[in-house]
Amino acid sequence: MNILKLLLVVFFAVLAAIPGSYAKEGGNRELLLPIGVVTVGPLTKPFNPHEFFRGRDGLWVSPGFTERVLSVARITESADEVSLGQFNLAKDAQYGEISPDSSDDHLLTELWQIAELIKRQPGWGGGPLRYYGENVFYVRGHGYGVFGIFAVEISWCRSNRWCVHARVVNWSDGDEKKGNQIFLRIRT
Repeated sequence: MNILKLLLVVFFAVLAAIPGSYAKEGGNRELLLPIGVVTVGPLTKPFNPHEFFRGRDGLWVSPGFTERVLSVARITESADEVSLGQFNLAKDAQYGEISPDSSDDHLLTELWQIAELIKRQPGWGGGPLRYYGENVFYVRGHGYGVFGIFAVEISWCRSNRWCVHARVVNWSDGDEKKGNQIFLRIRT
């Protein structure tokens, strides 16, 4: 068995073991098509999200992200290596159909993990982030008076930089489009 087949077997075994959101009651497994796994970390130096996620050459940060996610973000001192599953969204879906729920913290992404992927790919090519469509991560945040889960969307903008947005999950301010790439943390 070649290495690619072995990796796919392992990946799908891990995928089958992920409880929670993408396989919720009613079955949403068909919404997310697995395409790969990307590893980030370990984090060996403190990460300050307020320093990284600020507007600059190569990165635009929306006021919604600043208000909903960055406002409650804290410095991460260190962290172990983490694997993120990459999925294609098979069809248009509402955020709530595919996002982790409040009991699925193990599926949520942390800001240092998103920052590492952006740092690996300062331009639109050569990394796991897509330059077309959205790259979607689910994180904890605060907005509209409630703490909850937010969809962080990273996209390559016409202004030749990564653009970072945050949307409220389970509210009507958006949905995900077929072909967008969804990242969920997986247990290894």
